[in-house]
Amino acid sequence: LLPAAGQDDPLIAPLLRWLQRHHAEPIDLPALAARAHCSTRTLLRRFRAATGLTPHDYLQRMRISAAQTALRHPGRSLEQVAAQVGYADRASFAKRFKQLCGETPGAWRKRLRQG
Repeated sequence: LLPAAGQDDPLIAPLLRWLQRHHAEPIDLPALAARAHCSTRTLLRRFRAATGLTPHDYLQRMRISAAQTALRHPGRSLEQVAAQVGYADRASFAKRFKQLCGETPGAWRKRLRQG
């Protein structure tokens, strides 16, 4: 889900590490730009050049990747997983998961159990 790029850009690499630790928190573009000490326009340009994605798309992929890991634990409900990775509700989580993975979180979990 996540591109392996971005580590070579001295502006973006620390931001990617920070996002890895804080992906479940509410994050907006101006806050990311402030964290990187640059304008939103510069952040968008450099982020896309480094990763091939916008910061928003990268964050969504990071959250869904974390959700895939969390879904391996059968004791967690879909609501719990959604909240754990930064989604306010199950519906928006399920919609984004299906968009990026091609199936619902429940179907993904079920397939994991069968495989």
